[in-house]
Amino acid sequence: MSKLLTVKNLCISAKSDKETVDIISDVSFSLKKGEMFAIVGESGSGKSITALSIMGLLPKNFYISSGRIEFNGKDLIDISTKERRNIIGSKISMIFQDPLTALNPLLTIGFQVSENLITHGKMKKKDALEESAKLLEKVGITNSRERLSSYPHQLSGGMRQRVMIASAISMSPELLIADEPTTALDVTVQASIMRLIKKLCKDNDSSLMLISHNLSLVKNTCSSVAVMYSGSIQESGLCEDVLTNPLHPYTKMLISCLPKMDSSEKLISISGTPPAPSERPNGCSFNPRCPNATDICRKKTPELKEVKKGHFVKCFNLEGNQ
Repeated sequence: MSKLLTVKNLCISAKSDKETVDIISDVSFSLKKGEMFAIVGESGSGKSITALSIMGLLPKNFYISSGRIEFNGKDLIDISTKERRNIIGSKISMIFQDPLTALNPLLTIGFQVSENLITHGKMKKKDALEESAKLLEKVGITNSRERLSSYPHQLSGGMRQRVMIASAISMSPELLIADEPTTALDVTVQASIMRLIKKLCKDNDSSLMLISHNLSLVKNTCSSVAVMYSGSIQESGLCEDVLTNPLHPYTKMLISCLPKMDSSEKLISISGTPPAPSERPNGCSFNPRCPNATDICRKKTPELKEVKKGHFVKCFNLEGNQ
């Protein structure tokens, strides 16, 4: 199976009046065609910024300082603005974290879903609206033609998320990026939204890049995963390896925080908080919170190494962690 997306040694920095800070450091991963891949980690680990860099939507003061983002063998960083516009929105689409923020409150649902069809599909407005109604039906919105004239505030959270999905799949993209697509929804709606995303990806033979902090959701959705902490990948590989037999202490601690249905024990939490990008410690970024940290962890930064085929870990003390 050929690679659809390859991110190589990606580094992202942020510039202010006072300093330049490294946000993402040496991030590498790849997705095959039709693969469902996840990036997990605590808030502030760099998951969303990595996704936004692929879309070319980094905040104003952020920039890619080095690395490559190859889509179908073409580096998205080096291509012209016109070429990028032809790819983003048609071949690569994104479901954003908060639909109430992502959807324009002043424009109708019909206008916002049909916009992509008019821009990339070169459809006439009437045809685009007709196709938009079909897309809304496809994502489970009833009375779709009437809904075309609705505004975002007139819909429930689950319906707004479905509108976002309809817009994202309108051009049957090869890669669908879903950034915390169920965060603001209740548990039952979360499950239905994820079933919908999985089904649509399979129907369209699209690859999925899921950004999440929900390990249970990732395990039930994706085949491979990368665990991020403080702007870099700490462990990556097949979900069955990383989430069933984790090797990095951070991955182990994340998994230990999951509630157990058959246990009355108190929930475990990871002590401390992730460091701000400007306050990252010397050596391994996780060392202040790691129970297995040694002197070398505080002095040197470990490399991401392949410990078995397809399973990569960034840690000096693997033997002590197994």
